[in-house]
Amino acid sequence: MLRSVRGFTGMVGAGHTLAAAEGLAVLKSGGNAVDAAIAAAGVLAVVAPHECGLGSDMFALVYEAKTGKVHGLNATGRSPAAATLERFRDGIPESGPLAVSVPGMVGGWQEAAARFGTRPLGSLLSAAIGYAENGFPVYDVMIENAKEKAAAIKANPDCSAMFMPGGRMLTEGERLRQPALAASLRAIARDGPDAFYRGPIGKSLAAYIQSVGGILSAEDMAAYEPLWQEVVSAGFMGHTVHSMPPNSWGSATLLQLMALEREGIAAVKGNEAEAIIRGIRARKLAYKLLAGCVADPAVAGDHAREVLARFARGETTAPGKGTESRGSDTSNVIVVDAQGNAVSLLQSVFVPFGSGVLAGDTGILLNNRMRGFSTTEGDPNCVAPSKRPAQTLTPMLVTQGVGKSGGGISAALNTPGGPGQTGTLAQFLVRTLAWGETAAQAIAAPRWAMTLKGRFILEESSPADVRAAVLAQEPEVDVTPWGSVNYGSLIAFFRDGEGWAGCADSRRNAAVYGY
Repeated sequence: MLRSVRGFTGMVGAGHTLAAAEGLAVLKSGGNAVDAAIAAAGVLAVVAPHECGLGSDMFALVYEAKTGKVHGLNATGRSPAAATLERFRDGIPESGPLAVSVPGMVGGWQEAAARFGTRPLGSLLSAAIGYAENGFPVYDVMIENAKEKAAAIKANPDCSAMFMPGGRMLTEGERLRQPALAASLRAIARDGPDAFYRGPIGKSLAAYIQSVGGILSAEDMAAYEPLWQEVVSAGFMGHTVHSMPPNSWGSATLLQLMALEREGIAAVKGNEAEAIIRGIRARKLAYKLLAGCVADPAVAGDHAREVLARFARGETTAPGKGTESRGSDTSNVIVVDAQGNAVSLLQSVFVPFGSGVLAGDTGILLNNRMRGFSTTEGDPNCVAPSKRPAQTLTPMLVTQGVGKSGGGISAALNTPGGPGQTGTLAQFLVRTLAWGETAAQAIAAPRWAMTLKGRFILEESSPADVRAAVLAQEPEVDVTPWGSVNYGSLIAFFRDGEGWAGCADSRRNAAVYGY
């Protein structure tokens, strides 16, 4: 049985216990929510390399208590300048050097620290450097992912030497040291993101990629800049829910919530099968309405925001055609501090072990974010030079009152889980805000999701009569084991009297600490 963790002063949740512990240490030593989130994210980049190493992308929402505003940070990378549709006419490979886009996460850390933090980035990376240099205990989920992606790992000698030394699988509890990664982190701590994008790391990384057949260049790295965006928001059960606009699919969660409230989801409490059926249909509707709207921000424009506004007025027309971005390996951080600031942050290499390319003496495992593009000519998300692909990452914050962010933060949440993220978040908010369940109850409940292949799935832990009723109405749904990767790993905090109550999913490695 999951239990809530409570705190009056601050809370930290992360996709690994070591990361959450470091975030808490930063809070307790006087850092704010952004400081703690970056410190935790840095540790995650070391202890969860298969999910979110330095070669990752990132989105973050920051609630600024003194202004009452929610800010959106897009730290996703662009495609190489040589990434033309003609080059990828036969498809974008799932792994290997051609799957790599510019990693945006490091630039995002610096942007967040510079705008909202109280400490320099270098000081926040000290724990991450220590875990890279001295090692951390290998754990079951990392091993399982390595087994799943063994072929991609073996295809790159440097990646294989790190994660399958001598051709063998790492064992649980074994110490994994990453000295080359530690050296890269030290350079970033000393010289800032310039070391990563315009200095020796970026140049070495690009040279390595090109030496093994990739197209990412030093010029692609040097040109990178993160992007601050206006968040998308929607009312739900007397609250306002905020997420990231395109190139994130965050708008899909908001549409699902709006549709479910309109259809009276609050009255469905206790009828699990009906709630699941309505949830699946709301997701189908949301993705239909957003077809063609989720792509690089420069291409997508305000189309997703317009869809939300039209839906709020009762219109349900779809603007165009597009493809859904799918990926499965991500890790997450949530922090609230004593001043009422909050952060919801997600970072990801896309699928487990990303491209399977570890860039030589940098120690950096690179993403396969090019797979987020389509290769359909005319699709707004079609691959093209220097373009951000559609992303499944969906950070979320909830504020009090409808139609404003200044009502005070009431909840912070996010989850990994690829294309399952938006539905998982919608289910959780239905259970908590519409049905009055605690975060622990809502996280522990059986859930449905979406796989990488576009199939709806339902956890086999659902009661037999619920499964039967759902399959009678939605026969394409597959029943799969509890905790499968696409069900995600929710972390959520809620206002609770004078303090906070938080809970972390047990479906993957995650932890919450408060004080």
